[in-house]
Amino acid sequence: MTLVENLFCYIAGSTLAISALPQIIMIIKAKSVKGVSLFTNILLAVGNYCYLVFGILTTNIPMIIFDSICGVLFTVVSILKVIDNFKTKRSENASQIASTSVKTDDVVNKE
Repeated sequence: MTLVENLFCYIAGSTLAISALPQIIMIIKAKSVKGVSLFTNILLAVGNYCYLVFGILTTNIPMIIFDSICGVLFTVVSILKVIDNFKTKRSENASQIASTSVKTDDVVNKE
């Protein structure tokens, strides 16, 4: 690759890697992934991993470095969203069970 091609590869890669950071910082500060799209982050991670494979096949070092970083960042966001979805479903189920048992207790106590 020429110097200009390498330069653009580094600029593009670093821009993409930096673009993932505000989302992760927001998640860490808010301790919440509300408003984060799981589907979008999965697509971004898969796209970055495809570019990673392309970088490996063409031995493009900047592409390998930055697509590895981006892929990991978007994967982390996706995992955080899946964990949050699981916890939310679990707490919803627990509150439904608790409200059902309260109603059952009221019926039993009245009789």
